Amino acid sequence: MTNSLSEQRQEVAERLRREASGNEILFLRFFSTALVDAIELNYKKLSSFNDTLISLADLIDPTCHDFGGMEGTNGEDYEFACSACGYRSSINDPYYCPHCGARVVSDDE
Repeated sequence: MTNSLSEQRQEVAERLRREASGNEILFLRFFSTALVDAIELNYKKLSSFNDTLISLADLIDPTCHDFGGMEGTNGEDYEFACSACGYRSSINDPYYCPHCGARVVSDDE
């Protein structure tokens, strides 16, 4: 089971602080390695530095898409359905998911 977003943020912050309290990083290539190591979470292996940046952005500003209005596998229909956590509700056009707190974005964002 994955940690909550808050726990993930705390874990990454702890790793970043630990890196900063060690030897000073003098070269960019060592910084990028330290950043990848700090951001990488147990459930998700990062394959590139771009993946690391996306993971960091997701920790800072988690986003989701609303796939509500699409019929579920059992024929159920919801006004809002969060792509990040799967929460479903009858609320219309929320700015944030009430369950996981992810900011709801459209496809063109």
